[in-house]
Amino acid sequence: MERLFTVGHFDADAFFASVEQALNPALRGKTIAVGGTTRGIISSASYEARAKGVRTPMPTSQALRVCPGLILIKGSYGEYARFSDAIFRFANDITPYVEQTSVDEGYLDLTPCRGDPVELMRGFAARVERELGVTVSVGVASNKLVAAVASKWKKPNGFTVVERGKEAAFLADMAVSVLPFVGPKTEKSLQAEGFFYVRDIQRAAWEDFEKRFGSGARELYDAAMGIDERTVKTEHEAAKSVSEQTTFARDTADFDFVQDTLKRMLDRLLTQLRQAGQRARTVTIRLRYPDWENRTFARSLPEASDLESDFYPVVAPLLREGWKRRSPVRLVGIKLSNFSSGVVQADLFGQANERRRALARASDALNERSPDDAPLLTRASHLGIPSSRERPRF
Repeated sequence: MERLFTVGHFDADAFFASVEQALNPALRGKTIAVGGTTRGIISSASYEARAKGVRTPMPTSQALRVCPGLILIKGSYGEYARFSDAIFRFANDITPYVEQTSVDEGYLDLTPCRGDPVELMRGFAARVERELGVTVSVGVASNKLVAAVASKWKKPNGFTVVERGKEAAFLADMAVSVLPFVGPKTEKSLQAEGFFYVRDIQRAAWEDFEKRFGSGARELYDAAMGIDERTVKTEHEAAKSVSEQTTFARDTADFDFVQDTLKRMLDRLLTQLRQAGQRARTVTIRLRYPDWENRTFARSLPEASDLESDFYPVVAPLLREGWKRRSPVRLVGIKLSNFSSGVVQADLFGQANERRRALARASDALNERSPDDAPLLTRASHLGIPSSRERPRF
């Protein structure tokens, strides 16, 4: 008997905010948002906050205006990663064919599973809510496109099944913006030609639609018909970069403070590289000024590295480049890229570098066991590089 449903898609509901409510039940039912507590943007808002007009990525200042009683939370990103790992572990208990598309969203290929795919996804959603205290919305359909649209159709805590052969009918009355590949510009182009709903595309003659939209017409037309031949991919291209940024509570012209902030972020990024067995060659810093102008400054090392002793000396010269242009700054970020594997040819300095690397790994382990607000020094102090001051707290 032919399976009617082969692909499941799940999308956690207001994930960051929901995790905060699961960690602190006193927050349930309240207008909360995760993001910059005084500056920056909202990265997640509870549905209660959304009902008051709070959206992502709305500036925090605007969110406080539309919802004066909004409870702002800086964010527990380690907890979000832990919850995410658990959700995807539950998914892998159902099928080995799981494609993670974000921290809280993914596809499951249900074709090889024993049992009814719909009931398997119901069980998955129930387990997430029972064991984690957060909810996911689920779509089950014959392909990835329709399953993803279905999962977002009745949020929060929605569960939508689209039977094979009814994909086009399911999409017909939706705005064209639900289709993949349709961003704001494409949506305006479609609307300018009279295509406001998916049914408008479905009713168009293919030859006429192709003349209007050229090379991208086939993809759009098939999507409107609910046709999608993409498979669930379980192998992902390795990350090409790692990055981190922070928005300051107040604009700052304190060079040493900004430098130490960048070094602290660099500490965390290099820990990620060592854990992944990778090294990076290029470091880029990003500065945002009070008028929201952004500037980036980059430099590459002679050889890829995962050691603070190689990257720390680069931070100050890059920061000075930005400082010469103007100060104060509103936001800083740092990115490592141009990766290579952790295996390098031995040289005269190899033994010393391995000692530094062993010391860095020991530091990684200590920091993992330390509370986030522990007054630790930047790693410069134990790698033989002067540090201007104690690690700043955010």
